[in-house]
Amino acid sequence: MEAFDHRGRKIIVGLEPGDVITFREKGTRKTYTVDIRWAMLQAIKKEAEAQAREKNKGKPQRRRRVKRGLL
Repeated sequence: MEAFDHRGRKIIVGLEPGDVITFREKGTRKTYTVDIRWAMLQAIKKEAEAQAREKNKGKPQRRRRVKRGLL
């Protein structure tokens, strides 16, 4: 897998104590932190959405009707 390139800079990823993932652009001091549980939930949601898209691929999409009273 290739390193992520953000605005011409590589991204440095670290695993910190307390189940925290940190990100920073190479050559900078600004860090961004994410709780590892949140990252795991996002990965699970993304995978579930991809599986749902694959399952519904080729099927015509249903049109949703809106009740007049809600407009």
